Amino acid sequence: MQDLVNAINNTSEVNQELIEEYFKRNERRKEDEKWLKEYRKLIVNELEKLGRDVLDFGNIRVSVTIPDTSKFDKEKVLEFAEKNGFKDKVIKEELDEDKLVQLIESGEVDLEKLKEYAWVESTGSPRVTLKEIKR
Repeated sequence: MQDLVNAINNTSEVNQELIEEYFKRNERRKEDEKWLKEYRKLIVNELEKLGRDVLDFGNIRVSVTIPDTSKFDKEKVLEFAEKNGFKDKVIKEELDEDKLVQLIESGEVDLEKLKEYAWVESTGSPRVTLKEIKR
């Protein structure tokens, strides 16, 4: 492990100074997010008390918008569709993954052929996590 640390510290672009600065900025970001969350509530509450959704403070305009995240409850929509006779028109076939696993385990489906045909390689975005080492 120390060899890895030494290798990283000896690169021209990544060094102890860069990692320390990244760590400090990341910690500051966490503090800023906490502060913003706390004062966002205060601002929203004050504008609500005033009955306003836009207010100017000097050369800064503050706007509060509340997104509408309403949606249909899928289970209730299916119940409604069944009661009103159009359920068969809105239901589509779904892959039964449990049954597929059974078919693979029993040898009825060749996993390598399936993988060759349908496998999609994918990775997420890189994440950098920093934690201060307590000594």
